[in-house]
Amino acid sequence: MRTAGNKSHNMKNLFTGLGLIAILTFTVTSCTKNASKSSSSKGSTIGILSLSQTQVSKGQPLIASLPSGITATAVKWSVGTSSPTHITPANGQAMILFSSTGTYRITAVYGAADSSYSDTAVASVTVTDSTYSPPPPANLDTSSLAGDLITLTPSFDSLGNLLFTAQTHNSYGCEPYLVSLLYDAPTPGGPITANFYEVISNSTGDCNGIANPATAFEFTNTAAYTDGTWPLMVNVGGTSYSGSVTIAGGSYSFTWSYTSGVVISPLQINR
Repeated sequence: MRTAGNKSHNMKNLFTGLGLIAILTFTVTSCTKNASKSSSSKGSTIGILSLSQTQVSKGQPLIASLPSGITATAVKWSVGTSSPTHITPANGQAMILFSSTGTYRITAVYGAADSSYSDTAVASVTVTDSTYSPPPPANLDTSSLAGDLITLTPSFDSLGNLLFTAQTHNSYGCEPYLVSLLYDAPTPGGPITANFYEVISNSTGDCNGIANPATAFEFTNTAAYTDGTWPLMVNVGGTSYSGSVTIAGGSYSFTWSYTSGVVISPLQINR
């Protein structure tokens, strides 16, 4: 576990599963299915999803894809956990972020928009206790955050640490990811600082114009903090936003006056 005064985590930019070099795709071939199945075969087949990796760290983007050869006009993704997760769907694929350690079952129910058929594909992924530290991006499309709005949604990870889900207001191509860096307080009483740099919006194939908000998880080490009020700072480009978080037992409340640039919602959560 990190201690206050150390960097909380390295830059959370897009990992190799979003089209970077050196990704290893573990693909298990399911039985062949025809995307134009009749309603008589509804729910009759369970396929195996392709995963960019079978083991990831907390906050590491995972790409899940429908079985090879499958095309579907409607896909519903879900993960078997009550811990905070985030799913960004795009044309038969989904980018999934996990906040807690464990082994989770990913399910995709897919079929025709008119419900003429529906099938299911599943796969399991193991999330380790480490926090993702990605390598620098290479040969990827990046977008500036200028003029965008970042919303920070606070919650807690499995260790009781404060966790922010950061999401842009604007949408970007396919499965975009926020490039960011978060520090715990470097000195007693110093600010918890989050820096947001840009968006990586690499296409993992033809998304047919699909766009989504960019997302990232920001992990802190607040479980080790004493009760009291701690400065909180967020930097986006050359603009700084400052406020505070007050910890009182299991209650966390935020003093944050901004309605543009960076907002925090809700302003109070209970562990």
